[in-house]
Amino acid sequence: MMSDKYISHFSDAYRPKIDGVSVSLELLHNELSHRDIAHDVYVPKTPGEYTDDDNIFRFSSIPLLFQPEIRFSVPLDVSNLKRAYSKHYSLVHSHSPGPMGLLAWQVAKLHRLPHIHTFHMYIPEYGHYIFDGKVLSKDALDELSQWWGQRSDVIIAPSMKIYNWLKRIGVTKEMHVIPSGIDRESFSEGQTNARYLIEHGFVNEDDFVLLFVGRVAHEKAIGKIFTYLSHLPESKRVGLKCVVVGGGPELPEFKIMASKAGLDGVVVFTDYIPVPDVKHAYASADVFGFVSTSETQGLVVTEAMAAGLPLLISSDDAYTGMLEDGENGYVSDSVDSFNKGLLALMGDQHKRRQFSAKSIELSKRFDIGFTIESLLTLYENVQDEYRVLNGPPRFASEVVNQYRQYMHDSMSEIRARLKKYVQT
Repeated sequence: MMSDKYISHFSDAYRPKIDGVSVSLELLHNELSHRDIAHDVYVPKTPGEYTDDDNIFRFSSIPLLFQPEIRFSVPLDVSNLKRAYSKHYSLVHSHSPGPMGLLAWQVAKLHRLPHIHTFHMYIPEYGHYIFDGKVLSKDALDELSQWWGQRSDVIIAPSMKIYNWLKRIGVTKEMHVIPSGIDRESFSEGQTNARYLIEHGFVNEDDFVLLFVGRVAHEKAIGKIFTYLSHLPESKRVGLKCVVVGGGPELPEFKIMASKAGLDGVVVFTDYIPVPDVKHAYASADVFGFVSTSETQGLVVTEAMAAGLPLLISSDDAYTGMLEDGENGYVSDSVDSFNKGLLALMGDQHKRRQFSAKSIELSKRFDIGFTIESLLTLYENVQDEYRVLNGPPRFASEVVNQYRQYMHDSMSEIRARLKKYVQT
């Protein structure tokens, strides 16, 4: 259905950076390529080793002042800009509200193309990445998110949590809830090594493994898991390993935190491991623990489900459809509920097997195949509806003359909206 379309994607995060946005976009790129759907992907250059396909175009980037692992795109590369502004795309899909998202909006606006945006992040929870959280408040970030949402033609929310948040802050644009998919098959038995953590020396043969996967950062609430575990009697911690798979500049702080909680010998930090190896870490674990309330969807939770892990997760709209309490895991919002669920699973192998089967069953609704089919249908409908309302795309030289005015108007409105929120 989309064989004659040409889609452009813009994002401020992509591999080798490891986060939900980059993983989701790479999987989307791979699926579109597999289906022979023409598309370009515009992303920042990032330190590290990687090989890009011919339709991946990198712009320069610089590290953020207080979070050097986060890159700020600088879309000034002339050849890439020329391509982005001159190609006859069918529609524009942006994945971040940063510089690359703004570039996507400009391309769509100038060429009169439909602009779809996916809100991959619950932005108010990430204010500390912007000048260490000392400039913009959560209210200011809500305001900026509302402004950005209203600049898109159609919005994709990966979960009901994001859908409800956007409605609450005043976004009135058409919205669709489409989960960011995962490649379920890659996490299945036969595709993974269930002895990975043992073979790499992270755990012992008979250890019971509680797994966390994600960036080691405060918004991921890893410290809350440490607090829960510190309340377990020492006799119950024998043979228990809490394995934290992930890294980041806050890793040393969390190592100290685990030690102060009396969890030396219980908590094991792997730091970053190669992305292809993460599926083996899931396969090597017994239970998955994740109590962050800052997620848009929680891709790592869906990955853990596909790997057949019972869940100990918080009650949050980001995880809608992932947990059936008492069927594939337990709601874990407190010391008592977390530890009660953990001990129940540690002491009952039969229950773990039942929960494992249920997790695998529930993971089917998050398969990338569902995501792609939903996206392609949305692309087709949005393009048809947009042309009825706005006319055909324009690719004449007239668009160049409008660029400066669009930029001036946008920056003026942003400054006016945020002025009252700037913290001095």
